Amino acid sequence: GNTVYIIENAIGIFDDDDNLTGIRGYIFNNTERKHLETQLLHFQKMQGIGTLAGGVAHDFNNILSIIKGHATLIQTGKIDKTVDLNSSVQSIHQAVDRGAQLVEQILTFARKADIDFKAVNVGSVIQEIVSLLSGTFPRTIDFNLKLTDAYFIRADQGQIHQALLNLCINARDAMQTGGTITISTRLVNGEQLKLKYPDAQADKYVVIDVADNGTGMDEQTRERLFEPFYSTKQRNQGTGLGLSVVYGIISSHFGFVEVESEPGNGTTFSLYFPQTQNEEEIVVDNEPKTEKPILGNETILIVEDEEMLVDLLSATFEDSGYSILVARDGLEAISTYQKNIGKIDLIFSDSGLPRLNGWEAFNRIRQIDPAARAVFASGFFEPEVRSQMIDNGVEKIIQKPYSPLDILKTVREILDKKASK
Repeated sequence: GNTVYIIENAIGIFDDDDNLTGIRGYIFNNTERKHLETQLLHFQKMQGIGTLAGGVAHDFNNILSIIKGHATLIQTGKIDKTVDLNSSVQSIHQAVDRGAQLVEQILTFARKADIDFKAVNVGSVIQEIVSLLSGTFPRTIDFNLKLTDAYFIRADQGQIHQALLNLCINARDAMQTGGTITISTRLVNGEQLKLKYPDAQADKYVVIDVADNGTGMDEQTRERLFEPFYSTKQRNQGTGLGLSVVYGIISSHFGFVEVESEPGNGTTFSLYFPQTQNEEEIVVDNEPKTEKPILGNETILIVEDEEMLVDLLSATFEDSGYSILVARDGLEAISTYQKNIGKIDLIFSDSGLPRLNGWEAFNRIRQIDPAARAVFASGFFEPEVRSQMIDNGVEKIIQKPYSPLDILKTVREILDKKASK
């Protein structure tokens, strides 16, 4: 069935002897409003990505220039010393990692997903958004971080990303000739905050301050700041949804927003979130990286239409002892599997394939052989599709770009797990 959101309120009716004689209240169906809020949030999120697009393109072109430049030096033989060659190869690796990180940050921000409240490290979220923006904002904009202890809040990380992005974009637009965006954190006592906000229930609140030294605002502007579609920007500079969305996000996290500003003296937004002590949900990956050879002798079906990736995957698997079969589209994958049923131990497939996409092809293969298992490589899957794939025979989804070591380690783990059953 469908989820129905309601707002309810009730009070008891008592007689002169304090006996409960009845209840008076109301229940309001809030579903339509919730859906409209979700649509507004998604629309504003897409607008935020559009705002960043130019800066992202600039940063990505820089990354590609680094890769192309060093690859050309290697190809033309202008690098003589082994140390110089290693340096160029290392620079290419670093540029690829930087590009992958940029894509991951954009996808994290743009993802469609249900709201997922969990313990979030405030400092880490701030550093992530600043890492994204520092490469996309004009070079005349500096960031200054003043992060104190590791504070945790119960929040949806994607929405906190969005709130901070909107405030930083607002700060950038207020500093047309350049300036500094200062983001700091602090802890305040809930009892003191309750004097201003009677609804404040938490013992302590984590505060994120986002300050700029831009043009500032007068009192009239401050009073209307969080109204939807109210904006002091020019007609082609945005819809004015940004700050109203920030207000909605903070409210949904049981928090509060304050703004201090004067014309010519910049603006400071203060976001208040209830502090959580539940740090058990924070997963720290301390697994050491290994460079040891990972070998095997099983048969892998590679399903990939990009010829250079076919060459890379083939060399990676064959050099490690595996036998390989190759298909370059979804229909060929089905045909190849059917001809070699019982011989293929694992499918390594791309998702975006000609004629028939990888996921549909794998579903048909599963009809032929319900025991078929696969690893998928992709730039992005919607969360609901990812969940469906994992529930239906897909052992792992690897994020592109991947390294040979990532591939070999993943495949070996899956095959070993399969053998132990």
